[in-house]
Amino acid sequence: MINSTCTDHEILTTLQSRAPEHIVRGAWNALISKYQDELEEYALELWSGDDFLVSDTLDRALVTARMWIKAQDGIDLFSGDLRQWLRSTLRQQFYRDSGKDRFGRSCLEMDDDA
Repeated sequence: MINSTCTDHEILTTLQSRAPEHIVRGAWNALISKYQDELEEYALELWSGDDFLVSDTLDRALVTARMWIKAQDGIDLFSGDLRQWLRSTLRQQFYRDSGKDRFGRSCLEMDDDA
């Protein structure tokens, strides 16, 4: 049984397996519960402590992450750092939600530069 005490490699192996959907879903839930607190703290950091905006960004980032895993034909080849991948997914969602680029410039500032 997959749970949050499993290693990322064990969880990834289950995610990449041809296991029944309920087992894959359990592996996904284990991965999220393993990193939930850290991702919430990171989202708070990105939003400069504005916890009102954090939960929406985090929810959308996790949905994006799960959809990416399910949609990618190449997930069997994924061997990277799941923790960093989740943080990157959250950061990208923050950029979309905040209207800022990775340098902290708003979309309006970028339009002014053009």
